[in-house]
Amino acid sequence: MVVLARGLRTAKQSLNGPRHISTAKLSPGYHRIGSMVKWTGKMCAFAAVGVVGLGTVILVHDAFTYQVKHIDRVPVSPLALHPERGGPRNLPIVRVQVDDEEDEENKRLAEKPRLVIVGGGWGVCYD
Repeated sequence: MVVLARGLRTAKQSLNGPRHISTAKLSPGYHRIGSMVKWTGKMCAFAAVGVVGLGTVILVHDAFTYQVKHIDRVPVSPLALHPERGGPRNLPIVRVQVDDEEDEENKRLAEKPRLVIVGGGWGVCYD
């Protein structure tokens, strides 16, 4: 059996004979590739930590910024939150948008008639 540096023995090495380790220096190309792999791994790890950190900061900011007590002061039509349903598949029919009562320009645009072309694509509405 072969005794390793830490005093451990392996049966596989004893079957194959003694293990010879070369002390010859590797070419500089191997060192460059190893260095590139090492730095690429470090950059990927730093990027991952940065993305997770940024996401955590954004979530903590949102948790402390937006409070439920301000929801009463936001003007929203009840029809925008709970639209009436209809049609053969009982889908919601949106007649009022959430931001229709936000400011004067949106209130004016909410009264403007809209032309909806059936079959024009996913939710096409021409103002």
